[in-house]
Amino acid sequence: MVAISPAVDPGTNVGLVRIRIANSAGLLRLGMYLAAQIPLETHAQALVVPPQAIYRYQEGKS
Repeated sequence: MVAISPAVDPGTNVGLVRIRIANSAGLLRLGMYLAAQIPLETHAQALVVPPQAIYRYQEGKS
């Protein structure tokens, strides 16, 4: 995976993800795109903390 957008459209649940795929057969061409659904796990008892709630020291440690 190359990059994941930090935002997801709340109305459509769509987000941008950039990936790198080997193309040795040359089947993929510039300008092609695809839509994919990726199953995600959910954890009912998970503690979720927003990133802005985590204090980081100047050295970068949490």
